[in-house]
Order: sequence, then structure tokens, then C-alpha cells
Amino acid sequence: MDEALADVVGKFNESSKLLVDAGKKADEELDMLSWVFGQRALVPDQAFADVPADQKPLVFARDLASLTTIFPGPNSVLALMTRAGIKSTGKIKVADAVNAVSDEWTAEALKDRKPSPATSPVHFALLKRQETGAGDGWHAGWAAITGLDIAAAMSPIALAELFYREILWLR
Repeated sequence: MDEALADVVGKFNESSKLLVDAGKKADEELDMLSWVFGQRALVPDQAFADVPADQKPLVFARDLASLTTIFPGPNSVLALMTRAGIKSTGKIKVADAVNAVSDEWTAEALKDRKPSPATSPVHFALLKRQETGAGDGWHAGWAAITGLDIAAAMSPIALAELFYREILWLR
């Protein structure tokens, strides 16, 4: 009887944990949906429509990462970014996106982070840009250290996902 009762209690506890985890995931996705429906960036505090297109991949990825508590984040993150206004067509250079954000935004995005050129090249670009300021001064050093072409470009949604994953990686 003791074994049967222990087995039932163990299975009940496992089921309860699954329910709690599902509730946490649902809450996280609801927070993200509220962000999308609110149409307002967290940092900087402005309407999605007012965020310049070249800033959207980094700004929106950082916003969503700040709402992510369960790793690796929801499966719907790309859909959320698209719904927020990040384009899935066209190309944006990493250098242009990095130069587009403000110095204050960059400093806050790098706060307490030690990016690696191998595992977090976009954050490393922000670090190099922070050292020399926006413009072309950081390009050569970043390209040499990471081994990436300074003209590297990708779709804005791909850049946003890369930056989002880097933020989660650096936590």
C-alpha cells in the first residue's frame, strides 16, 4: 500500500510540475503578446511606428528578450517580431544596425555583459562601436577579430533573432 501511494503521489507531483511550467510559459507568451498589441517599445519608450527601421531588429529583440524568462524562449518569437514590424524581406548590414542605435542604448545593452566575438558577434560589434563611437572606426577591428565581412547583411528578422539569442546566451 505504501509503495502504491508513493507512486501515485510521485506521478501527481510530476503532473503538477508540468501544469505549473505550462502556466509559466503561457504567462510569458501573454506578456509578449501584450507588448505586441500595445505597439510600444520598452527601450526607448516609444511607439513601434516611431522606431526607425534600421533600429527595429536590435531594439525589438532586446525588448522581447527582457520579457523572456523561460529558455530558449517561445517558438512564436519570430512571429512576434514580425507582427511588431520587423521585415522578413530585404537586407540590413550588421554595421548599419549597430550604428543606428544610440550610445545610451548601446551602453545599457552591454551592461554586465562580456560578449565574445565567436559566440555573440552582434554584441561584440556593439562593444567595439562603444569603444570608438558610431561610424566606421570600429569596423576594421570587429571584422578582423570576428572573421566576418563588415558588409555582412541579412534579413532584419534574421538579425533580430540572432541578437535575441545572443542576449539569452549572455545572461
